Amino acid sequence: MIVVKNPNVSLFNAMLRYPKPNTSQISEYAYEEFFRNLAKQGKDILFMDMARAVSKSIHNAEKAIQTVAQEFPNIQIQMVKAIPSLSFSAIS
Repeated sequence: MIVVKNPNVSLFNAMLRYPKPNTSQISEYAYEEFFRNLAKQGKDILFMDMARAVSKSIHNAEKAIQTVAQEFPNIQIQMVKAIPSLSFSAIS
């Protein structure tokens, strides 16, 4: 660990000590794996997510749905933009 010996850089030292922040946005890959697992089980999927104004990850979900729908043409996959209290739910 690097420690800077200047009291004016305590924030910098704290940043070095603690884990790096990361985004809470769900990746397209994570959505694909989630949907693919349900599709492999032969389950139709109804996915509810927040409105685009509230969550940017909805774009990743849309792309993942397109990918998985092409792989499993017999599975129905629908997305509903829901109110935030119902977000990130999947009903299969």
